[in-house]
Amino acid sequence: MKNAGSLFYQMIHAPTLMQRANGHSISFQTQEDYFTTLHYAAVYFTKRNIRNLDEIGISQIQDYADFLLQEGKSASTIRHLLR
Repeated sequence: MKNAGSLFYQMIHAPTLMQRANGHSISFQTQEDYFTTLHYAAVYFTKRNIRNLDEIGISQIQDYADFLLQEGKSASTIRHLLR
């Protein structure tokens, strides 16, 4: 993905993020939840000098999950944040 702004901006404009698997749009509340979740993740990755969505791979996601665990998040919360 071409660098099109901040990491958060890149995340919220990722293809198909705001659609369900059946192609329908998500609800306003779900969209707000996604924005909150993505903002939290973007802050984490930006603090680790990751500026582009293309730089986030499996190892970075695992590091993020480990960070959430160290922060005291429950397994269900971590799963929710990583969906």
